[in-house]
Amino acid sequence: MKSVNQTELYALYKDTLSHVGTFLLTCEREEIEYHLFEEFDTDCTSFLHETNLRTLLDGGLISPEIYEASLRLAVDFRALEGTEWWNPEAVTTAEAWREVMELGDMLRDIVGIFECS
Repeated sequence: MKSVNQTELYALYKDTLSHVGTFLLTCEREEIEYHLFEEFDTDCTSFLHETNLRTLLDGGLISPEIYEASLRLAVDFRALEGTEWWNPEAVTTAEAWREVMELGDMLRDIVGIFECS
């Protein structure tokens, strides 16, 4: 696998965040599945991983607060995996998903992602 520099890693981090947020609450089932259960699910494993977040933190591309919130987003998202809420319908109704979406919004706002992908 090709290694990426910090700037490329930051772009991939931002792209990961572009797939999670309260914008999903008004999306069709297929859009939720695509953004959350395909794109974000896969990218969360890589680009919200502690090692990559530490690289961004050490490089000054994210703050300690963003680092901690990003780790929490990954943990909260993974905590839903394999539960009764791991489906597009629950995304729009379960409080646990609402918390994940709002955390995604907070991070998106901080890093300047204003439109969904």
